[in-house]
Amino acid sequence: MFIDYTYYYFKNVIPKHICDQIIKYAFSLNKPTPGLIGEPHKPKKLVRKKRLKEIKKVRDSDVIFLDVPWMSKEFLPFAYEANAKANWNFDILRFEKPQFTIYNKNQHYNWHQDNNLKDNEMKYAKGFIRKLSMSIVLSEPEDYKGGDLQFDTRNSIPQKPGEKSKVITAKEALGKGTVIVFPSFVWHRVTPVLKGTRYSLVVWFTGPPFK
Repeated sequence: MFIDYTYYYFKNVIPKHICDQIIKYAFSLNKPTPGLIGEPHKPKKLVRKKRLKEIKKVRDSDVIFLDVPWMSKEFLPFAYEANAKANWNFDILRFEKPQFTIYNKNQHYNWHQDNNLKDNEMKYAKGFIRKLSMSIVLSEPEDYKGGDLQFDTRNSIPQKPGEKSKVITAKEALGKGTVIVFPSFVWHRVTPVLKGTRYSLVVWFTGPPFK
């Protein structure tokens, strides 16, 4: 599927005190657990050590899932606005539990897609697929180095014969309270954090499979 926009962003739209409130609430709720791949919301204790070691080669971050109704009014309007203004116009019906994500020094998430669902995940999603992904920046740019959110244009922007896909770093989308929205099938990654800690809130918006 070819698209005009790899991602769409709204700079500094979530108030800083709301960002701080999300961080504080997340840490008061639970201890962070390692982010998993292919085991949505599955407790760490149920994942074998060998599997965790394999996952860390691709994804090394810590997460806390949140289920707080008041948060949705802060980010939901931007999902619909991006969907319209970027001309994606996906059929969006619901969203999954927001994921508070922590990247400390050397942590990262290699190239991946958010809607590359396996059978067990499709069952979890009740037949829906992820169509839009949202990343909300909760940290100040000076709080960390590295940890860049990057996009790869493969399978999203038409390539000329022999042209390689391009890596796009969303540098202009930095800033506490910035909301970044992109189709969940777009390849993306978070580069290793070199210094400090990077906090973000990730939300996936789902709907019926593409026709």
